[in-house]
Amino acid sequence: MTPAPRRLTVVMALGLVLGLLSACGLRPLHGQAGGEKVNASLAAIEIIVPPGRSGVLLLTAMQRSLNPAQLNPPKAFQLVLALERESEALAIQLDDTETRFDLIIEARYSLQDIVADATLLNGAATQVSSYNVVREPFATLVSEQDSERRAMQAIAAQIRNQLALYFVRQGA
Repeated sequence: MTPAPRRLTVVMALGLVLGLLSACGLRPLHGQAGGEKVNASLAAIEIIVPPGRSGVLLLTAMQRSLNPAQLNPPKAFQLVLALERESEALAIQLDDTETRFDLIIEARYSLQDIVADATLLNGAATQVSSYNVVREPFATLVSEQDSERRAMQAIAAQIRNQLALYFVRQGA
């Protein structure tokens, strides 16, 4: 096959693949049509978290996730979050020493319309993050806190995706 027909074959195959993908109904979540409305709706959410370190970590992660441009629109929605945290021993040595833990965090949330005083969406997000237990207590503490921070970031991303899908379905 000469180079010209080969290129034509590649271009036609690429066109066929792109045509099939567009026919499957796949739409980008933040496409040009509704992306700005979704982002504006996400930025208009006031976040309520439980007190304590876990709540502050989740609040920070949610703020960065929902409003990365740090817009300051009037708040139209309220997101109320509740956390449950559990640690499970994952690795146990022959002398019954626990050397690795799974940190399991579940965040339940409720999205409420402030003006209509109505609950729009309820859901939950769960994340499992592991950390090592070492001989130095400070190193173990730092490892556990890093695990908790990573879990909160993942939970924030999960909740953001669920909220964005809700707003897309509602037409933002």
